[in-house]
Amino acid sequence: MIASISFGAPLRSQVGQPEGPAWDEIQELWTWLESNNDRSGRVFVQDTFMTEPRATPFVRSHILVLTAHETGVRQIGPYYSIVPYETRHFSNGEVGEVLGLPIQRDVGGVELERRLALLKRRIEISNTTQLVVANPDDANVLAEEGIAEVVWRNGRYTVLRVIQESSGWVSADGAEVQVKHWSPGHVVFDLESASGGATVLVKQSYHPGWKVSPGVTISKSDDGLLELS
Repeated sequence: MIASISFGAPLRSQVGQPEGPAWDEIQELWTWLESNNDRSGRVFVQDTFMTEPRATPFVRSHILVLTAHETGVRQIGPYYSIVPYETRHFSNGEVGEVLGLPIQRDVGGVELERRLALLKRRIEISNTTQLVVANPDDANVLAEEGIAEVVWRNGRYTVLRVIQESSGWVSADGAEVQVKHWSPGHVVFDLESASGGATVLVKQSYHPGWKVSPGVTISKSDDGLLELS
């Protein structure tokens, strides 16, 4: 879900005027994503807003927030205005972050190894299968560290396929899950558990407005996702 205003400014004023070679690169990216749409998971998109290299067009733009609209991919990443969900803390792609984390080796505070371990966890809980990275240096680190492999590159943009096995849209320890239907507001799945009473994690942001089948309890997981029991 994308907010429609940012401090009173319409979305169009936040994405910049699309023109020139930089705009051509984005259109080529969108064309590739539309043709290679992976519906089994989400596509993380790193925002161009305040992301290196900064001496480029769209550095103060949220143009890539339109990626889902233009390509049909199940997008996560570009943060626009105030998104009222618990999952926003790990889904951000602004200011050079990938799933809310800086990727560069020389970032102080937390060692790269720990950040990458946390990144793997966020990839799992968000069911992210592809990464669109606007900073070429970040893309190189992700590939060199074995997080993902490069499948397409053009100009500043790189698309990488996540190497770790997808956790799926719905997961449950000790149970078999088969997803019948998945959309942003409607999830249908079958669950088979030998022991019964399995706790199920649905890779959707928690909101009190969700409704579940009779006899099922819904709650918010530690990561802000839907937890069913």
